Amino acid sequence: MSYISRSQLKRVTDSYRRPINETRLFASNCGRKVFLSHKHEETDLLYRIKTFLEQQGVDVYIDWLDPLMKHKTNGKTADDLQEKINTCNKFIFVATEQALESTWCSWEVGYADAIKDETKDIAILPIVDDNHNWEGSEYLQDYPTIEYRNGTTKYSNGKYVPEGFYICYPHNLVIVPLNEWLKQ
Repeated sequence: MSYISRSQLKRVTDSYRRPINETRLFASNCGRKVFLSHKHEETDLLYRIKTFLEQQGVDVYIDWLDPLMKHKTNGKTADDLQEKINTCNKFIFVATEQALESTWCSWEVGYADAIKDETKDIAILPIVDDNHNWEGSEYLQDYPTIEYRNGTTKYSNGKYVPEGFYICYPHNLVIVPLNEWLKQ
């Protein structure tokens, strides 16, 4: 697998000229919205992922940027998160070591799994620290992952997969360009 490293994500997002859209609600009317499940403390990483996904033509929902979301979790937090997950077309779990330990992230993945098509609407974005392997909970291995391919991977017909970001399906060895998946 070709997981994305923090330095690789930094290189990709540093190349973008457009500033990060920091509005707290969805900014455009593109129609495609992504719920980003994540660990709150990883702010720089999340802004980079938000920028990267916005460059793919989607709006990104991050709960702590929503002025209507309470910063201190309470009983209503789950209801509010459910509503946001329901209204977003796609659900992406940013699977860092810290996020894998988060009770809220696990809960969000479980809720998304119950209401969304796990093969069409949910993806795991495993982020590794440079020179480390990503190890996660086994239940995440059933979901498609967002991976980077450097142009050296071959299709079964012998042609090379173009360099870029893909959704990789774990059981049928299918890959789809990320921007196509986001538009489905």
